[in-house]
Amino acid sequence: MNLQALKYFDEVNRCGSFRRAADKLNVAASAISRQIQNLEYDLGAQLFERSVRGVRLTEAGELLAIRVRGIFNSISQVKSDIDDLNDLQRGHVRVASVEGVANTIFAENCARFFVRFPLVQVAIEILDAQQVVEALLSETADIGITFGISDRPELNIVKRRPGHLAAVVPRDHPLSCEDHVTLKQIAKFPSILPSTGFGIRRLIEDESDRAGVQLKIAFESNSLELIRRMIETTGLLGILPHSKALDRSPSVNFKALPITEIDKSGYMTELCVKRTRILAPPVKMLLGSLEEDF
Repeated sequence: MNLQALKYFDEVNRCGSFRRAADKLNVAASAISRQIQNLEYDLGAQLFERSVRGVRLTEAGELLAIRVRGIFNSISQVKSDIDDLNDLQRGHVRVASVEGVANTIFAENCARFFVRFPLVQVAIEILDAQQVVEALLSETADIGITFGISDRPELNIVKRRPGHLAAVVPRDHPLSCEDHVTLKQIAKFPSILPSTGFGIRRLIEDESDRAGVQLKIAFESNSLELIRRMIETTGLLGILPHSKALDRSPSVNFKALPITEIDKSGYMTELCVKRTRILAPPVKMLLGSLEEDF
């Protein structure tokens, strides 16, 4: 089995025809057919069902197609890594993060990183906690920052730190005189919560169930920035990550109150990567920088 044969197999699969694959690769269709026959002989299985309309994968062919994509992705990654080794100042890094952490972790960190590595391109995508995990596993993200995930063998948690949620209230809210609040106290007032896609929403609901209370949800949103703005305009209580609650203009008159049950729950924010992923040099550089600040 050789890479050339796998390349021909992949192109025939993409094109659905030996002839179209031959035209695209600028080789004779007979050469492609011969390589495919060699593959089928090596594997002891037919890979394509042939008909006058073209070809389609057999069950064995579908299994090989999945592996071939992984092989070519790995080769592409190795080529990229070798290029990066020639010049560690260049490269691309993709980060997936939950919103509540991104503002506090990335803004200053990326500013320092850019000064040191101005040719490294960093793409940061804001996702919910489960989507961050999915991005890491599908390798559409190199580095993930999420929270509240159970230990998964596929992920390497580089560093953990305690996460904190706060009940954020205007200074004239009835709870503003408190130093901390319970979910039972929060349940007495209409509130603004992150939408159900957020891991912190699941945490809030789990702890509310344990406390035997039901929150009065007036609004919910998948934008933490919008929730913060709505607290300001409506005068209602909102629940936000503590870092997001404090990330505000000095003119906004909020007070962030720790929530007793959630502080006791011990939920953690995690900096993580896929365990089997070979990290390119620029990824390692940014990961190390983030780990220092985490």
